Amino acid sequence: MSLGLSGALTRAFIRSPLTPLLLLAALAAGALALISLPREEEPQISVPMVDIMVTTNGYKAADAVELVTLRLAAIGRMARPQISAGEPSSTDGSAAGNRRVYVNDQWQNVATWRRDAVGGSLEICGPAIVEEDYTAVYIAPGWSLTLGRDGHLVAARREELA
Repeated sequence: MSLGLSGALTRAFIRSPLTPLLLLAALAAGALALISLPREEEPQISVPMVDIMVTTNGYKAADAVELVTLRLAAIGRMARPQISAGEPSSTDGSAAGNRRVYVNDQWQNVATWRRDAVGGSLEICGPAIVEEDYTAVYIAPGWSLTLGRDGHLVAARREELA
């Protein structure tokens, strides 16, 4: 019976007294590679992803879809924000500025507010933007935003969609 090339090499490897030595050398090379290769200690990968499927028979996309939350993750370093437990620095009821935003199929000038200016009984009606050092909150048309009991922002819908 002819073993062929691979059978002859296998028989020679099994019968050779050098086989255990070759196996130990391969294990040592693998351990050395595992120890010497650099590894990233804290991978900076963040991929939050959610697919939501909702059946809305008889509706067009413009009638049935409203963007409520858009999450964006950015990786980087920034200074720790200073959070004060006291009253907001400005509650005169005036916006900090304007920003052009694409709302209802057109560009509009939308009022922008600093987060520390939101306080007391101030109610901000959408469309508007509340900006902080590390985030921004968009208030859509038909929504309003107030300051909650514990200092958090509370958004509420003012009217039902027609």
